[in-house]
Parts: sequence; structure tokens; C-alpha cells
Amino acid sequence: MPFPEYQAIDALNSGKVRNAIKSLRYMRRKELEVVPDYNYTFEFGKAFAYICESEQVFNAHVAVGPTKTPIAKAWQEQLAEDPNIVLLTESDFHACKAMYEAVKELHPECLQEDVLRELTFTWDCELTDTLMKGRCDLLVPIAKDVYHLIDVKTISDIYKFGWQVRDFKYDVQLAMYADGLRHNGYQIHKVSNLFIEKQANLPEVYMHTYNDEQLSQAWDRYIYAVKAINFSRKDGVYPGFKPEVTKNDLVGL
Repeated sequence: MPFPEYQAIDALNSGKVRNAIKSLRYMRRKELEVVPDYNYTFEFGKAFAYICESEQVFNAHVAVGPTKTPIAKAWQEQLAEDPNIVLLTESDFHACKAMYEAVKELHPECLQEDVLRELTFTWDCELTDTLMKGRCDLLVPIAKDVYHLIDVKTISDIYKFGWQVRDFKYDVQLAMYADGLRHNGYQIHKVSNLFIEKQANLPEVYMHTYNDEQLSQAWDRYIYAVKAINFSRKDGVYPGFKPEVTKNDLVGL
């Protein structure tokens, strides 16, 4: 399914669910923000998806932009002439190729021809009576009709991966995707984030796999967040931030 068609589906996606976990007020603020027509970060992700499909596809669709930054007039003029091309800065163009080489060296299974890429899907969450939608990066076959679900994340420093999981709720995103894929008949045996440093020189690559307990806790948070979103939309009230209670908070009580 083309991305514009996916965006047009009136369903909850992982971005809204993860924002709601921060706070419903935060989620609502993000909904009201004007979305820019051009998102360079998204374009870089598209370029990396192209090179993972094949180097020929990458070379056909990706080029170095005419200026050092994507906000320059000449950059936008070139995009207007060819809307289907992805323009990158020279440094990011080389970084994208280096990232691909690192994945090919360290996790070649992600580049197999039988990998399902950018799969879009919808499902009805029975516990919340809500239509959901997802778009996963990779489904890697590990046996007949059994898959490894992988979501790719670029990162400036591989040693910050734990902070990113915690802050951006990547575990919740993947628990949600696994739920949706199972509703669509896919057997998901393994769930991971593939973190890749955005570096032109020997980028680090780390496959962070979630265990059953982590996914179970993330699934609970996903269901709770969807229920909270539904209540807020019904009442028109979006409560603000409250710190999450952790085990450490309970010590000494």
C-alpha cells in the first residue's frame, strides 16, 4: 500500500499511542500541529529503505542535493522538477551507503530477497473496539510462515539505544505491530529493533531483541493507552503529564 493511502486510513497508529503514553495532552498537541510538506528525516529513511531493497533501486531514486542544506531554494526547486527523487546531503548520502554495508556485514538476514519490507496492515483491537493500523519495516522469515519482526531505527550514538527505547516507547510500538500482524495471520516468533548509527565511517549496528516479559508489559501499556485515548476523545478532555510509578519509587514505602 502506498504511504499516502496508508496515511489516509482513519485508524490509530503507533505514533499516537506512544504520544498518549507520555500524556494525552501531549498527544492532542501533536495532533493539532501543522505537518510540514517536506520532512528530510523521513526522506533519509526512505533512501535507506531503497538501498536495503537493492543498490540499483537506490541509485535510481536517490541523489545528492544541489546545496549543503535541504532548506535552500535550489533544493526545493530540484524536488519540484522531479518529485519522485530523494535528495540527500553529500554526507548523508555516504552515511546511507556505509550503514547499508554495515548491515550487510553484521546482519545479512535483513537483506535477503524473501524479506517482507514496509508492510502495511490494519486490524480491529477487540479489547478496545478500535481500528488500528501499522507499517513495519522488516519481516524476516525464520521458518515456514514464521517471522522475525524488525523495526529499523537510525541513531547518532549506539550507546544511547536504551534511552531511545525508553523515551520513544519503541517496545510499545513493536508490541502493537506484533499484535496487528498476528491479527493478519502472521506468526511472529521474535521482535527486535535494529539500531544503526548514522555514520559514514564504520557505523555500529545493534539488534536489540525484546523478551516475552518486556513485550507483555509493552502490550499492556498499548492497550491501556488506546482505552485512554478513546475516553478522552469521547469526553473532549486530555489530561496532562503524570510521572509513571516504577519499582524504585516504591522502595521504602
